[in-house]
Amino acid sequence: DRYNDSLLWTGTGSGLLDYNKVSGNFRRYLYPGGAGDAIHSNSIKNLYQHNDGALYCGTFNFGLFRFDPASGAFRPFPITGVTKYLDNWRNVFHIAFKSPQELWVTTYGGLAVLNTETHTFSIVAENDPANDRYWGVKYADEAGRRWNWHRGKLILFNDLYQQFQNFRCPESVSERDFIVRKIAADTSSGLLYLAAQLGDGLYILDR
Repeated sequence: DRYNDSLLWTGTGSGLLDYNKVSGNFRRYLYPGGAGDAIHSNSIKNLYQHNDGALYCGTFNFGLFRFDPASGAFRPFPITGVTKYLDNWRNVFHIAFKSPQELWVTTYGGLAVLNTETHTFSIVAENDPANDRYWGVKYADEAGRRWNWHRGKLILFNDLYQQFQNFRCPESVSERDFIVRKIAADTSSGLLYLAAQLGDGLYILDR
């Protein structure tokens, strides 16, 4: 928790947890709803804590919702502007900072932006499997370039030139199993740090 360093927030397959490092206690928060909704809405794949303290939770097949730790209130954000494959857009892979009032939202269907003030979605791009074109943001750098990971490659998209650049995964690992879960940057050195599933440790990319 960025405003309470004694708390750690975790999204799980059965709800949102906070862990108090002082007391050693866990608390679980469940999205209210019917049996069907509860299964999908409480399978939380990723979290992003906004500057106002609220937690934005990306779920498996229920889209995105906001949780206010102060009040304990949940608020869902229905995906709008999608004409087909709506279920794909409800599967949220990642949430990332775009601006003080906007979040990048990466889904199985493509890339969207959530305005945290108006609580509205705008669709940026739909995935195009036929041409192996997948959109997403795991990290946006200081130049506004967007970094994502998909199927064994790190993908860089430059908005200015509207161009993609791909970086393949290390030859020592399987492209299918090697999945980058988190990207962080050292802005002073220009290095990117990649935390990968089934890799050989922490990977570093010199941009």
